[in-house]
Amino acid sequence: MFSKILHYLASINFQSLPLKNVKQTAEKDWHAIHDDPQLQLKSDFFLKGWYFIELKVKYHSSSVQTAKIYPTDDEEYSEETAFAIPHRHHKPTYKVIYLPKKVKSLRFDPVETKTNFTIEHFKIYRIPQIEAKRILLKRISNEHPEYNTKTTKEVNDTLIKADKKNWRKNTLKAYKETFSRSSHKDNYQQWIANTEKKQNQEIELILDN
Repeated sequence: MFSKILHYLASINFQSLPLKNVKQTAEKDWHAIHDDPQLQLKSDFFLKGWYFIELKVKYHSSSVQTAKIYPTDDEEYSEETAFAIPHRHHKPTYKVIYLPKKVKSLRFDPVETKTNFTIEHFKIYRIPQIEAKRILLKRISNEHPEYNTKTTKEVNDTLIKADKKNWRKNTLKAYKETFSRSSHKDNYQQWIANTEKKQNQEIELILDN
């Protein structure tokens, strides 16, 4: 019970505002008028530290979509520091991010292309570093092709204990790599399903002609 209360108190209140290439059509519904729609997340509580994200977006596009969060409120956004959040159809996606400094806002790209979409669920929680490490190491141990034969302790020894000065950079890099489309199981299966569906439609079209 206490953990549930603590989890609730750690929830960050924020506003989602249109930033570029997007307009809001209802409380949770949006329309991307061009590719690369961008929202601005504003809050007084985006402090330096670790955060856990829960996200579920329903979109009307045949292509697999990936959301991104940029942990800076500067005008110059870097893809190197962005956190990619691949969507899973009918399921929420979870992601740990790190803010290197306090910011007033974050840039959030919900989808990649021109489409209608609904943000069905979006929560951001502040979490302690020990919990962030646990989640990152577990994910890397399970999903990273270089580390998926190692235990979380062995991954910890390799990425954290062996280089304490750069452990955060090294661990986040490996963690981000587990969400790439080529290595992520759910996205790979979805890509196969979409490809096979498209190929079948093309075959049917040829046969009909």
